[in-house]
Amino acid sequence: MKNIRMMKVVPFLLMTAFLLSCNKKRATDFRDVILQKEKDISDMLIRKTGLESRKLEWLIAEDFDKAAAVVDSQEQVFNTTIHEIEALDTGDLAAAGALKQAAVDYHIALKELYLYPRQEIARQQQLLKVSGPAADSIQHSLLQLYKGKQQLYQKVYDTNERYVYATQQFNETHRL
Repeated sequence: MKNIRMMKVVPFLLMTAFLLSCNKKRATDFRDVILQKEKDISDMLIRKTGLESRKLEWLIAEDFDKAAAVVDSQEQVFNTTIHEIEALDTGDLAAAGALKQAAVDYHIALKELYLYPRQEIARQQQLLKVSGPAADSIQHSLLQLYKGKQQLYQKVYDTNERYVYATQQFNETHRL
């Protein structure tokens, strides 16, 4: 009688162990995709040959058209990354939806921050063409833009905190 019971329990335990290991692999794969997207964005922003470096080089050279073109390229990278994260299948992974949404929100906040220079570039272009009171007015509008940019930094900090927390919760849930 005990052998028959054992014969029923052993396959159940094996199946449970198999399902848990598959779930952990799916969780790891899901998290790794999101982390890779974050790395791709970081590379674009802080790598020496990244788009942000190129944009700064054009701004220093006062070639605002080329700087604006780089901002357009950054927007494409952000849009692609955000779309790819949104398209991730969370399946039945616990805490995956929260992590996915936090990652999307964080990348949207970064996008808003790093595309904000479009407005600054436009004002800089205008500033080169005018003088006197008109230049003063444009400089004042630049100051207002910088204040607005400070708010975008705060949004990035806030969404980053939620993203980090969601990542920690996901890792704890899946024992990663």
